[in-house]
Parts: sequence; structure tokens; C-alpha cells
Amino acid sequence: MRTEQSIGRRQAIGRRQVRRGLLAVMALGLTLPGLTWAAADEPAGGASDMDTNVPAVVSPPEESNGAVASPQADAADEPTASPMTETPALSDVSTTGESAVAASAVPSSVGGQVVADLPLGPTVIATDDSVTGYAVVFRYRPGAEQSVTDGVKLNGEWAFAQPSAAAGWPGVALVSHGGDAYVAGDVQVGSIAYDMVLGDDGVYSYVVDLPSGTFSYAFQLGGDCGPFGCVNLPDPANLPWENSIAGATAQAMSQIYVPESTGHPTRDNAYQAPTAIGQLIDLGYPAPTADDPNHTNRVAVYLPVGYDANRAIPYPVLYISHGMYGNEGDWTTQGVAQYIEENAIAAGATQPFVIVATNWTGVVTTQDYAHDLYDLVIPLVEERFNIATDPSGRAFAGLSWGGMLAADQLYNHTNEFAYYGSWSAAVAYTEPTAEQLTAIKAIRGGIHLGVGDQDGLGSADSFIINQDTFDRQAGLTALGVELTSHNVAGIHSWEVWRDLLNDFIASTLFKTTELTVTPNGAAVQAGEPGADADHRLVTAAGAAAQLLVTVAPVTANQLAPTGLVRCYDVAADGGRSLLAEAAVGADGTASCQLPGLASGAAAQDHQLLVEYAGDGLYNPSSITVFLTLTPAVAEPGAADQPGKAKPGASAETGGVALQGSIFGLPASDGLFAGGLLALGAAGLLVVGAIAIVSSNLGRRR
Repeated sequence: MRTEQSIGRRQAIGRRQVRRGLLAVMALGLTLPGLTWAAADEPAGGASDMDTNVPAVVSPPEESNGAVASPQADAADEPTASPMTETPALSDVSTTGESAVAASAVPSSVGGQVVADLPLGPTVIATDDSVTGYAVVFRYRPGAEQSVTDGVKLNGEWAFAQPSAAAGWPGVALVSHGGDAYVAGDVQVGSIAYDMVLGDDGVYSYVVDLPSGTFSYAFQLGGDCGPFGCVNLPDPANLPWENSIAGATAQAMSQIYVPESTGHPTRDNAYQAPTAIGQLIDLGYPAPTADDPNHTNRVAVYLPVGYDANRAIPYPVLYISHGMYGNEGDWTTQGVAQYIEENAIAAGATQPFVIVATNWTGVVTTQDYAHDLYDLVIPLVEERFNIATDPSGRAFAGLSWGGMLAADQLYNHTNEFAYYGSWSAAVAYTEPTAEQLTAIKAIRGGIHLGVGDQDGLGSADSFIINQDTFDRQAGLTALGVELTSHNVAGIHSWEVWRDLLNDFIASTLFKTTELTVTPNGAAVQAGEPGADADHRLVTAAGAAAQLLVTVAPVTANQLAPTGLVRCYDVAADGGRSLLAEAAVGADGTASCQLPGLASGAAAQDHQLLVEYAGDGLYNPSSITVFLTLTPAVAEPGAADQPGKAKPGASAETGGVALQGSIFGLPASDGLFAGGLLALGAAGLLVVGAIAIVSSNLGRRR
């Protein structure tokens, strides 16, 4: 087990390790499902080695005439995007000649639609003749400048297998099948290349059944492409959005989305369906290196629907990283992050936030990445956009090698973000130091860790991604770190990472709340100093205690928490009884009116549990308060005289013992005490105050 401090060195050598491992597998003639391969000298924007490509359907902003505008655009490095198409796509995967599927005759019609009449690009057609309920017709006409000598292949990331068959991935050859043989429960395990059929009109066509989901695809020209695959060409009728922006890192594949058929249930992936989106922007910025003082880097920014540059409350911001050989465009093409966010907003699961996707191509070490992120990227986007500048409004997440970067931020830059998502992290688990652990436990937001259950990528002397993620989840939990674990069936693929992003948004991102309890009325006061002084209240036996509970989100946002606050009395055996329930008001507060509690001759502690139940936008939270009941002093013989008040108490005070004098009047005077309590009940008098930070409930382990 290597120390966390060695992460930077491991990153520097990691590419060589992975490449050697992949070459070794390829030399054995084994299938490499779910991997995108890029040669060492392949320009950015080609295949992404550790990451299978999967898609995003891109819709133009509603109020931009189809163009994706860049606010404060600088013509030198922020050109406006051209209109985006309504259809999505998949990823970049190496394909050998043997993996190509021989062409078969394309039917003249699909689902009642004549194939020859369909437009260029992909068309999704609902049909009962499909095993999945949907068939996709792909039509492609090579450009006049393109030489086609051995036909055209359709390369699509829809090779499937049962999870049990993929359990040994990538060390065994997988027997996989295409969408036409889809079986319920299948997971994506790689790419298939089909020989397309040339029609009389000069258009190449292919029809394939596909289940619900986002898929990346590309066209390939030529015959046997050798062990490193053909060059992938994105669909000119369905270009990824960044391919139309000068200077942006181009994507090699296009994306297509297929809905779920109610008559042929596959998997509900509606959370990633194309929908109206805001603005997608690609920015360049100076990032000089020792070798190239004129080097520039790029960042992709997504501004949600309705983004307001002048909003009083800045937007929370998610910084997110791609995997090895990826680029800043991956999360908004293959990852369809913009659709996942907008669908979550529509479902009431989140509020709008800004996404900033970094590009660490050429950044060698974790230290170099930290410099790029904190010294260049964050200042750049904070200056240009209305986003949170406080760590409480920031999150960081990443996949694969980006998941390793997320782990590095969690361990070594803990105070920069309130939320962390580390997915399929390409790094072994190491136990945090005592100092790191203290910082991690103090994170106010949340931590989200996940992986594909069958993701066996790696080697014994570096990392095995699924097992190391399981170890990280178990290890941190055993150390007392609260986190959400979310693992899904699948390998090292975008099918898994889109699911993980969606769950991060639904379960964790910008959703944490904290509770503060304040005595509200003369009947309750803050307790004496002690080991649990911050958690102690004092009241007299029989007094009706009133507690003011404030529900505050960790991350400032437009909509405040709603729902209910409940106060429970917790018994010694752990059982609890409900004392009071109150709705959270527009000001974020709720008042728990507790009934009078009895005590014996000596002071008695009651453990109170105060819970916020949460709502669609905010997670539950809770605190524990110790309420000390002080017994009233009995007057001799008073116990035998029904209706007679004890000294220091009266019918008006409800048994509260008031001693001494206030404003020159005896505190035991019944009239004065009753008036005092009335003021307290009206919210005009608060005696003492305590602030208690809640623990976050609702996190899944």
C-alpha cells in the first residue's frame, strides 16, 4: 500500500503502467471492452484511454436563436458556438478488424418509415419489431474529399454482456453482443464496428436495436484498422457542440439518446434525456509550462437555464474532471452533464448550479493540476461568471484519473470545497493521516464515492479500480467519515459515470443542512459550562419548553429549506417519543413547543433529538440536545394542599422557579413571572442561546 504523498509520482508514471498493461492484453489477442485507446502522439480530442465514451444530446438555448452564446465573449479565445443538433452520441473505442460485424441488407422501412427518405444522421424509431422497442437508423454520406476504398464502418459503444460475464474484466475475453440481442440487465462492455451498406443514393446506412440510454458513435473509413483501431470521425449531421468552436478540443464521436420503451422495458435512463439547456461555453486561458511559455489550456463551462449574471446569490459551482486522454468537452458530450442537471432541476431534486469542466491534458502531477485549478481556472471563472467564491458553494468531482484528482483534493486541499465526488478513482486507497482525517471529518457538505461493480481495470502493483474504491468506502467509513457510497453494475464506462453524477446530484450535491437550536422563552435557558455545555439547556420540571430551531443550508442558494422539524424525547434504551412537530417557515425557523416534563427530587437530564426531515432540495439533518430538569423546592406541607403553588412557582409560571429579582421586582412575584413568560411566548424574550451544528442524515453507506 503506497502513501497518499506518492500520488503525484504515480500519476507521472501511471500512463506508462496503463499503456504497458493494455498492450500486454492486446498482445494476447483479448478483447478490450469499454476502453478508448490513444497513441502516445495522438492529438488531444482523440480516443480517451481509460474512459469509454458515452453521450449527450445537445439542445440549443431557448433564447439564443439556436446559437450557444458565450457571455463576455472574447473573440480571441471564446468564439460563439454554432447551433447544436437535437440528437446525441457515444464514445471512442479501439476496434480491430475482427470486431467488425459484416454488413447485412438494410430493410427498406423501419417502424413504417422508409429508410431512403430519412435524413442524414441518426433517427430513433419506435417499433415493436425491435427487441428493445427502438431501432436507430444511421445514414452517412462521406465528404467529397474523403477517400472510401474499403467501405464505411459504424463504430458504436453498444457491446453488451451480463454483469456476471464482465466480472473478470479486463483480464478475460468477453463474449458480448450488440443491441439486437439485448437482454434485461445487460451492461455496456465496449464497442462494436458494423460494416455499413452503400445505397444507390451514395448514402451508407445501418439499422441497430438499442436499449434506453446515451450512446457515442462514429464513422470509420477503411478496412482492417489494426490493433489500435480506425480513426473515428464524428457524424457531420450531428456534431458534438465543441467541434463547432474554434480552439476548443474536438470530440471524436457523436452522441445519440434512446428512450425506454414501455412495451420492451430495458432500463429507465430518462434522467439523461435531451432537454432544453442553457449555455455551453469553451474558454481558453494562458497556462505556460517550462517547455512552452506560450501554452494555453481550456475549460468548458455550462450555465444553466435562466442563468442570471446579476443574481444576488451567486450560483453554486461544480468543478469536474475527465479521465485519461480526455478533455474539457467530455462531461458535456459523452457525459451529458447538462441534461442530467436540467432533468434533476425539473424533477425538483436540485437547484441550478454552474458546471466547470477542466482539461488537465499535459498537466503531469497532482501538484501541477492544483496550480492549474487554484491559480488559473478558479480565478478565471470567478471573474467571468456569477458563481460562489466561498468553499461552501463549491464542489469537486472526477472520473477515473479525474477520480484520483478528486481523492487528492479531498486529502490535500480539503478546505477548498464543501462537496467531493470521486468515481472509479485510478488510485489505491491509503488511510489519511491524523491531520487529513480531522480535516475530512470537518467537511460541511458531503462526500460521494462510487464505481462500476465489474470495473477490474488496473494491476496488482498499481490499482484495481473497483476493489480500491470498495476499500476506500469501507476504510473511510470505519474511521468515522460520513459519506455516500453508490456502486452500480458496469465496467469503466460512461454508462457508470453518468449514473454516478446523477446520484451525486440527487443525494449529496449542495443539499446539506445544519441546525441551530436557541432557547425561546423564559422557560428555557442555556446550561452551565461543562463537557456538553454547547448541547445543554435548563428548565424547571413541568415547564412548557419552547425551542427555536433554525434550518440553514451549507450552500447559499435561491430557495430555502422547507418541510418539518420534529423534536423527540430519547429514552435510555434508545426508544424515542415525539414531543413536538413544526413547519419550517420562510425565514428558515421552526418553533418546537415542548410539553412539561416531570422530574424526581434531583435534577434530571432528558436527551432530546431535534430532526429536520428534509425536502426535495435539502437533506435531513439532526442534533442532540440535553435538557436538564430542575425540581421545584417544595414548601413544607404544600404537597398536601391541592392547588397551592410551591414557593418560587405559581399557576402562571407553570412550575418555573424564578429566584432573585429582576428590574427591582421579586422574581417570585406571580404577576411579574406570568408577564415575563407571556413576553417569552410572544417571542420578545430569549434567555441564553446555543449554536449546535448538525450531523448530516440521509447519507447512504
